[in-house]
Amino acid sequence: MDNRCIIFYDSGIGGLNLLKRTYSAFPEEDYLYYGDFENMPYGNKTEEEIVGIVSRNLDKLIKFTPKLIVIACNTASTVAKKTISEKSVETIGVFPTVGKNGKTVLICTEATAKSGYVRELKEKYPSLAVFPEKNLARDIEKAVSDGGVPEIDAEKYKNYDYISLGCTHYTYIKERLLKIYPPERILSGEDAAFFKIRSFLNSHRHSGQEGSVNFMNGEKASLKRIFSDI
Repeated sequence: MDNRCIIFYDSGIGGLNLLKRTYSAFPEEDYLYYGDFENMPYGNKTEEEIVGIVSRNLDKLIKFTPKLIVIACNTASTVAKKTISEKSVETIGVFPTVGKNGKTVLICTEATAKSGYVRELKEKYPSLAVFPEKNLARDIEKAVSDGGVPEIDAEKYKNYDYISLGCTHYTYIKERLLKIYPPERILSGEDAAFFKIRSFLNSHRHSGQEGSVNFMNGEKASLKRIFSDI
């Protein structure tokens, strides 16, 4: 048995959906959520800035001696992939995914679009269209934090076989995208991340009967409200 906590790390509220999914499957675990509101959004920063931010945050989070850190942020996972792998802690990231048959449009942050990971995806899938969104994550963050619903122009994403959500914040607009795509055509790296988390936790189970979810920054009240509403 491994009773150490699991940390979910995102630039803001995007990772709460993956946390809720994991907590629902493993309620006996202890979770700690860290949203880096001070540096949010990550997507409009340079690679050097993002790598530095992620490295410093991980060094801080490692001091809690977690058994796992989930990097619940596509931008951090793709841009700082090498730096994350060099840290002395088990990590699982969230990475964009592509439909295997047909054309995929990947909507993501500007930083993710420029990452080596996405460049490799484009080489492997020449039909992949990448649609960088400059302010979408920020706008979603504000709308959801204020208790509202994000407004988007979903029509601009149509005419593809799949749409891939390359930012965990975009999970909050999935209902809007269902107007133009059936559920099986809306892809998210959160699914692959959850399968990895599930496999890891099945091998590192907590011995307790009931776990806890805690938030470790100044936005605790807002995070608790959003988490309970998911």
